[in-house]
Amino acid sequence: MNNLIHTPEGVRDIYGPDMYLRGRLKGEMELEIVKSGYSSIQVPSFEYYSIYSSNNESGAPDDAYKFSDRDNATLAWRSDFTPGVARCCAKYFISDDLPVRLYYSGNVFNNISNLQGKFKEKEEMGCELFNEPSAMADAEIVALNSKCIKKCGIKDFRIVLSHVDFIYGIFNEAGIHGDDKAELCDVIAAKDQYAIDRCLERLSIDDHFKKLISKLPFMNTDIDILKKMSKEVTNERSLSAIKRLNEVYKFLKSYKAADKIGFDLGMLPKYKYYTGIIFNTYASGCGEQISKGGRYDDLMERFGTKAAAVGFVIDVDALISADDVKKQDKLQEANKRLRVFLYRNDTKSMKTAITEAEKFRKEHGSVELIPIAAGRVDAPEDYLSSLDREKIRAIHLVDGDKVKTVKNYGKKMK
Repeated sequence: MNNLIHTPEGVRDIYGPDMYLRGRLKGEMELEIVKSGYSSIQVPSFEYYSIYSSNNESGAPDDAYKFSDRDNATLAWRSDFTPGVARCCAKYFISDDLPVRLYYSGNVFNNISNLQGKFKEKEEMGCELFNEPSAMADAEIVALNSKCIKKCGIKDFRIVLSHVDFIYGIFNEAGIHGDDKAELCDVIAAKDQYAIDRCLERLSIDDHFKKLISKLPFMNTDIDILKKMSKEVTNERSLSAIKRLNEVYKFLKSYKAADKIGFDLGMLPKYKYYTGIIFNTYASGCGEQISKGGRYDDLMERFGTKAAAVGFVIDVDALISADDVKKQDKLQEANKRLRVFLYRNDTKSMKTAITEAEKFRKEHGSVELIPIAAGRVDAPEDYLSSLDREKIRAIHLVDGDKVKTVKNYGKKMK
């Protein structure tokens, strides 16, 4: 294989209409995010590895790309936006009790196994709300996530909500700790019923908890599950989690975003820094979640500032694969505005091409200038097949001081 023209496993080139579609969807989401008072920031593509290290409970760094700089400091390519944004916020923004709203976009890099069939580089866009510990802030983030998905033209989606304290409270009440807890979390996260039951069989806990934990990961349902589960547990941690979820749901009804909400109280987060609500968004046609988020009130302390925080991130690559996005015209008619000016290779034609191109750029959008090769002076139509690109509205021929339209793809163009 020629390594000069092929990309490494897990990455790929993006161009043409696909690139335009990404830009359009991100632009739609950004407009929605800005409406809610969020400010744009950019954090580095690589950071000190320690901010991702699982030893300090920040995340799951086993899939991080690590390298050393000239001073032998261990660095890592960004595998998760949240720790970097939290570090940035702690350094520059947290100075009083006012909320801080930030949003960002960029690529993340994960050194995952090739057998997983996933890209190792993907594009994400997200929001973080700091210094706001309330259930209303949780609802704002979930509702804004929903608005962004809808702005992309996706109607068939569902946001699955949970709270980490519900299942952790059950573990504590049942007496499940240490390695047993870690193993059980792994099989629950994988939703492996057989492995869950085998793991529970080995534990000396009450049968009530075995039955509850066994069925919990498969009870993805509506708001009624909260009332039902409040009768299954007695510990304060789990009951407080249910109360919080009820509060968030009430605020989501005010946002008119409750119709897309479901609950999965057996859901566990990938990253260890989550302390409150967590959620995933699923859409028809996608093999994995198109967005995820939650509350992480303890993470900021690692950067020297105590502050509540909640946020979400949208996986742009997953978003593109949604059925409702695939149905869309990648280049909407309103944006097919590129005109191509083919011009003769003489001074007069060149000057005319420049003048007319500048005029059309002011009035109609984009213009691309292309010289006609000497051998094709009498056959400009030879260019039409190669120029019949999706974004072109019209093709013109410039000959001396005359401009002739040789192809018009727009119905209302002059």
